[in-house]
Amino acid sequence: MGQAIVMTGSYMANDESPEVPVNKTGYYIMVFGRFFFGLGAESMSVAQSAIVAQWFKGKELAFAFAVNTSVGGIGSAVGGNITVAAYNTDRNIGTPMLVGLGMCLISGCFAIVLCILDKKADMEDAKNKNSEDTN
Repeated sequence: MGQAIVMTGSYMANDESPEVPVNKTGYYIMVFGRFFFGLGAESMSVAQSAIVAQWFKGKELAFAFAVNTSVGGIGSAVGGNITVAAYNTDRNIGTPMLVGLGMCLISGCFAIVLCILDKKADMEDAKNKNSEDTN
């Protein structure tokens, strides 16, 4: 929600400056996009925290949370810079959208790999627990 408010504020600021063109019809699309982005960010953060808490214990947990948070911030900065550079290559809005799609597909592939590894680890933990219980 905070991102939507910031975006709305920047829109209003740009509305008064003649050197920055503003598309009024695109405003509602921007608001919807920021709202949709905000929904995904919080849910993803909760899921990442649950996975990190499951895989790491003790002193490692704090470090893992720090790395997880830092990588998210670095990823946002890199993504922002890459999309601007992609747009500047040919001044076509489709290019950064394709770059963003590629980044999402790569992220989705890594998420699938993580789910497979997590499932295997859960099966191994259950198997080890059953073997310890029988001994």
